[in-house]
Amino acid sequence: MNHSDKSTQKITAGGGGAFLHPTHPGILGTKLDVIVEKGLKEGDERKFKLEGCFPPTKDSRRLCWRNLIFPYLKGNKSRTFGLMTAVLYLLLTLTVVARVIDDKDQALLNLNYEFGSVSGTAIQTLLNSVPAMFLVVLTIVGFMFFTDTHSRLYRILMGGLHGVAHILAAFFIALISVSFVIQLAVSYPWRGWRLHIPWGDNLNFYLETRILFVTALILLGGFVFGSLIMGIYLLLSMNVFGRHGNEAFSSLGVEDWKNFLRLHINEQGELTIYPIGLKRVPRKWKRREDGTAGPDLMPADPDATKPELIECPIVMKKEESKTGVKTSSPNLKIDASTQSSAPS
Repeated sequence: MNHSDKSTQKITAGGGGAFLHPTHPGILGTKLDVIVEKGLKEGDERKFKLEGCFPPTKDSRRLCWRNLIFPYLKGNKSRTFGLMTAVLYLLLTLTVVARVIDDKDQALLNLNYEFGSVSGTAIQTLLNSVPAMFLVVLTIVGFMFFTDTHSRLYRILMGGLHGVAHILAAFFIALISVSFVIQLAVSYPWRGWRLHIPWGDNLNFYLETRILFVTALILLGGFVFGSLIMGIYLLLSMNVFGRHGNEAFSSLGVEDWKNFLRLHINEQGELTIYPIGLKRVPRKWKRREDGTAGPDLMPADPDATKPELIECPIVMKKEESKTGVKTSSPNLKIDASTQSSAPS
C-alpha cells in the first residue's frame, strides 16, 4: 500500500513461509483496499491505497475451494485429519453400534434411510443415553470454541451449526451402517457373524464380527464426511465471512505463490524496492554442472514459472535533510542535533 503522496509505503512480504496465506477478505469480511491512518491531531489522517497483492484475490479465492478435498491433495500434510473425525464419529455413536447384535430391533430393521426416519431414530437414541448426550454437548461446545470470531453471537451460531452438522452426519452414518449390517445378517445367516474363541479349559469368548464390520463402516464414513464437513465450513468461513484464514490455508499446504523483496540502494541514496513473485515453484531439481557458477541445485521442472515483478518497482527518494531521514508520521519531528553520527 502507498500513501497518496508516495512518501510512505506499507509492505507486507511474508511469502516465504511454510504455507500460503490468503489475500482475499471474503464477501462479508473486512476490506483492506483502503486503510485510513489517524494522526495525533483531530482531522489529520493519511489514506493508503492497495496497489497489489500476491496471489491476486481471485486466485486466492479459487485456491480456497481446495478445502473440499484437502485430505486428498498430493503431498498435503493434513491428510490424516480425517482420522480425528473418524474417531469422533465412532465415540459419538457407540450406543448405536451396540444395537447391531439385536436381530429384533424393529426400529433399525425397518429404517427407511430417509431423513425423518433416521433423524427420529437418532433423537430417540440420544434421549435414552446420558453418555451420548454428554458427548454431543461437549462436541458442540468444542466447535464453538474453535470458531474464529470476537462475536459471541457468531460463535454460538456458526460454531453450533458446525457441531450439529458433524453430529447429524455421525448418527446418519452409524444408523445406516447398523441397519445395513442387521438386515444383511438376517437375510444371510452365517455362523461367522459370531466367532467362538476358546480360552483355556473352561473359558469361551465370542467375537461379534458385526460390531467390527459396523465400526469399520463408521470410521470410513467419519473420515470421508467429517473431512468434507470441515472443508465446507472452512470454505464458507473464509470466502464468505473472511474468517479462519490460517486454518483454511494451512490445511491446503500450498507451496506455490512465493514472493520476496529485493532492495537496491544506488550511489545517490535512492532505494528501489523490487517485489518479486514465483507463481509455481520447482518440484524437481538437478545438480549444477561442474565448472559452472551458481547454486549446487538447479531447477529441473518445466512447469515451474520464472520470477516476475508483482508490481512496478517502488522508488524511495533520498530526503534532502541533515539526517537524511524522512519521518513516516506527519506529526513526528526529528531534531538533527540529537542524531549521532555513524563511526567512520
